[in-house]
Amino acid sequence: MRRYLIMILFCTTVFSVAAQGVQKDADGFEYFEMQEGDTTYIMKKYFFVMLNSGPTRSQTKEEAAAIQEKHLAHINWMASNGYVNLAGPVESEDEFRGILVFNVTSLEEVEKLVAMDPAVKAGRLVMKIYPWWCVKGGVLR
Repeated sequence: MRRYLIMILFCTTVFSVAAQGVQKDADGFEYFEMQEGDTTYIMKKYFFVMLNSGPTRSQTKEEAAAIQEKHLAHINWMASNGYVNLAGPVESEDEFRGILVFNVTSLEEVEKLVAMDPAVKAGRLVMKIYPWWCVKGGVLR
């Protein structure tokens, strides 16, 4: 239990990444090592994306349903190709609609994949992208 609490603390604490000796692995992913007692954690850079309501939500019910179907197909395509590790909607009363966690090497790659999303193209969604550090291989329980 303590290990999971430490992992959550690492994933949610704001700290200076630059001071941690960030390196790139052979595939171009950024990481650094963090020592906690006798355990070494490998912290890896992911990209956390917030999906928010976009400026164009005037589509008919049928048009919106077709866009949503294509949006979900795009997410499934990204997941099946290893670009996205986590995706899902949120329950919210405001503009926040969902999250994606990308497992790619650069912000530019995320921007390219986001721009391909049919819901973004249609203006139904806009996405805000944040670099996010988490323990490599961390899981939700």
